[in-house]
Amino acid sequence: MFENLSIFSRLVVGFVIVLLLILFVNIYILLKFRHFKYFSHALVVENKILYDQEKMFEYFSSMLRNERQYLYLKDKTFYQYFVKAEENFKKCLLDAINLTQDEEIKDLLEKIQEIEESYLALCHEEFKNFKMTSFEKNDFTERRAEFTSSLLSYLRELKTLLRKSIDNKVMELDRQGSTSIQALFFATIFAIISILVVAAFLTRNITYPLSIIIQKTENYAKGNFKEKIDIKSPPEIKKLADSLNIMSEKLQEIDKMKSEFFALISHELRTPLTSIKEGANLLMEGIGGSLTPKQERIVAIIKEESNKLVQLVNDILDLSKMEANMMSFNFQKSDISLIINKVCKELEPIFEANKIKIKKIIHKDLPLVKIDIEKIEQAIKNLLMNAVKFSPPEKEVILEAKPFEKGLLISVTDFGPGISKDQQDKIFNKFVQIKYGNKVVKGTGLGLSIVKHIIEAHGGRVWIKSEEGKGSTFYLFLPV
Repeated sequence: MFENLSIFSRLVVGFVIVLLLILFVNIYILLKFRHFKYFSHALVVENKILYDQEKMFEYFSSMLRNERQYLYLKDKTFYQYFVKAEENFKKCLLDAINLTQDEEIKDLLEKIQEIEESYLALCHEEFKNFKMTSFEKNDFTERRAEFTSSLLSYLRELKTLLRKSIDNKVMELDRQGSTSIQALFFATIFAIISILVVAAFLTRNITYPLSIIIQKTENYAKGNFKEKIDIKSPPEIKKLADSLNIMSEKLQEIDKMKSEFFALISHELRTPLTSIKEGANLLMEGIGGSLTPKQERIVAIIKEESNKLVQLVNDILDLSKMEANMMSFNFQKSDISLIINKVCKELEPIFEANKIKIKKIIHKDLPLVKIDIEKIEQAIKNLLMNAVKFSPPEKEVILEAKPFEKGLLISVTDFGPGISKDQQDKIFNKFVQIKYGNKVVKGTGLGLSIVKHIIEAHGGRVWIKSEEGKGSTFYLFLPV
């Protein structure tokens, strides 16, 4: 289902996932802060109740003091102080009851309220009856002492309970703060990683098929039209890939038609060219009569050019057969050093004529390789002739053969002008001619392409290392 989504839809899905992740992190953080806020609020409330407890203790002490002074001195000022302390005590007690959410503290406050009401009722009854017998006074005193003791005891218990609860909440608040920071850190890391994963997945999902298309189009540019683009991608990119596949099929058909045309023309040219060549040979031998020096030069030019044309026709026919997989090969175990020596001996006159030295480096213990001797000779000749073409006079060409990996490596090095990076990728394509500045080196552009086809037919590979101004090295690898 995901494969059918367009690029826009995939981006929308990705953004929605990212937004959901951010929302999740924010909700998680809010919940943590809400929990943190709850403990902070509870701590503030209990501190306020503790403050009220201290005030209640103070007001109750004031009530006890003013009560005794009023009973002994009968001064109404002390009664008013008593009433004022009573009102303040009740106010603090009601505030504490309304503030607390803790059932244990609330129960204790209600007990204090109950005892305080009993104590006040007793006090007011005592204030109304000044003329009491000693027995009655003793009874009032005992009951008042009992209420006072209970009330003070409960107030102290309330203080202890509040301090314990506050300490616990402070510790819990500290723990919650630490865990909240850790949770926030890990939630943020998780969100960042998740967002990066989603972004990487979406990017990869779009860029990977595009990179495959770029690679295939580069192969098309190099003349390899056989590879098809088969990728899982968004519909837009899939449509592009299908269009490129259709284009490659058309280009392949055109390339095939071109090869067939060249093969046909070459085949038709071979017979008359052979006749021209043989005719020139007969004239040179004097079969048609003796020739003047000027005529001999003309016939020699005809013979030389006909040889070039015959070689060109042969190269085109050979390349056409190789591309069509119609070239026959005769593979046999061979010693590559013998082939190298034979090729160098055959090309020695050409090297001498161009004032170029050839240096052979043949390592010991070369493995025997299964090759078509004639085809490998042709490949080495083509590389050496290419080296001669690009080497200035009085320079040398190095031909080296050595064991390499599970096979044999042959290299040809020249010290010519070298090849630029942008031209190295297409050097083995047919009909390619290398430019040096505004100068184009003459040639058919078939030699290196034939080398590539021959070596690949042997299961090997070819490549080049070159640096402008320092020369080039061509490598042929043949597996054992």
